[in-house]
Amino acid sequence: MDSIYNELVSCPLFSAFTAQELAKLLTQDLFVIETFTKGEVVRMQGDKYEALMVLLQGKLNARFHEYSGKTMLVETLSAPDPIAAGVLFSDVNYLPVTTEAVGDVRIITIKKSGILKLFQANAEMLRRFLLESGSKVVFLAEKVRLAGLANLRQKISDYLLRMRDQFNCNEFTIPYNREKMAELLSVARPSLSRELSKMVEAGLLELNGREVRILEPEELQDTLMSL
Repeated sequence: MDSIYNELVSCPLFSAFTAQELAKLLTQDLFVIETFTKGEVVRMQGDKYEALMVLLQGKLNARFHEYSGKTMLVETLSAPDPIAAGVLFSDVNYLPVTTEAVGDVRIITIKKSGILKLFQANAEMLRRFLLESGSKVVFLAEKVRLAGLANLRQKISDYLLRMRDQFNCNEFTIPYNREKMAELLSVARPSLSRELSKMVEAGLLELNGREVRILEPEELQDTLMSL
């Protein structure tokens, strides 16, 4: 059981505690461990969400299912991500997505009373929970906004120009890795990499990992004028 607490403190949400502190506060009656195999549904869209779930191992796909039968991949979660943290204390605490195991998955589900107990014991835990919830809202709102653009070049151009405005500079660091950025733009990672390579070859950008330098902001703006 001690290994559970060691795994939890590797999650940024709980890293304000030591494993020993967590063991004293988060007693075994406050959580359960669940395991799932590839393709299994972990929770369904519309399920009541009354306990915080945290990935200890593996990945989950979160999909939105429409009544028409269409589905949309909202995000991919990886250990040690919390799942739908912001929903836990919502007035409408129903899961907006269905979560499915990408491979073998192990999850800890912590009762809301246990989370409140941790908040009371350490304000840093509360701050990190609010940060996680707020960051997720911003990410998903941006994802929805970008989904309205016509093509990948326009999505990339719009995103990079907004980042430039945020930093007030043509050189900045993208906050997401390539996989997360592809998720934000609702495209496959290889498609994003190809399009970025084309933009570099065209002299629009310079890229070095997450470091970006916009060389031709006017041309990026012209891309969006065709909307």
